[in-house]
Amino acid sequence: MTQLLNDIRTELVAGAERTIQRRRGQRRVTAGAVAIFVAVAVAVTGFGVIGTDPAFAVPELGDGTIHVEIYLQFDQAEGLRAELADAGVDVEVTVLRAHPSLDGVVELVSHDRRAIGAVQPSRGELIIDPRALTGPIEMLVYSTPDPNTSLRSWEPLWQASPSVFHPDEPLGGLNCSIDGPLTSDALAIHAAAAGITSIRWVSPDNPEPTSQRPDGVIVAASMWAPAQLTVVVSATGPDAAELSMDDGLHFSPRPTCSSELAHRWRDR
Repeated sequence: MTQLLNDIRTELVAGAERTIQRRRGQRRVTAGAVAIFVAVAVAVTGFGVIGTDPAFAVPELGDGTIHVEIYLQFDQAEGLRAELADAGVDVEVTVLRAHPSLDGVVELVSHDRRAIGAVQPSRGELIIDPRALTGPIEMLVYSTPDPNTSLRSWEPLWQASPSVFHPDEPLGGLNCSIDGPLTSDALAIHAAAAGITSIRWVSPDNPEPTSQRPDGVIVAASMWAPAQLTVVVSATGPDAAELSMDDGLHFSPRPTCSSELAHRWRDR
């Protein structure tokens, strides 16, 4: 298990965690060693195959490669790992409860640059050539959970979700319309107007989520369930335009502020 997956499993605040992981996912050179993460993200969609678990399909193709198809709301990590292991693929599969916009997305991570040659995303399918693999790979599967999933009180329904400032989310582009930092009280007002009914506030002084809003500026904010938000607040922080607007994935490009996004809010 690499630090990447350890962080994903243990980090409480999704928005802050993704910022950390993106930085770790970049190429880093240390004394005597180079750590390289190579990733491919593909949305896997359905097309008929025979004789498989209803959550996924792993047929071998005639040329020795393996075709992987993962259906929506996937929940069979161990079964998929075992199927791929039988086919000669050393893989660890982790399922992340995800926002509906991420359902069916797969991210593949390898520490070996050459392993990327063994993975071919094409036309919504994922093909792996076990003969070309030079080491283990890690598969992150994003799957939307049942809204009635039983969780502990502090656990978010969605372990992965977009920033609330992503253009498609309730407060999309709000940060682009604000000069300087975005304060917690201003965010609370806009969130209520957007129909967000619950906010979990987290701060360095109080890392446990609370419904009591702390004073300060916003560091990160992401949806953790429908109409519910987790917000990280600090005494100091970045200007609002610098806040993450990512889509919840670790390796996809980030949206950036634009005049069009800013006008959504300045014209109100």
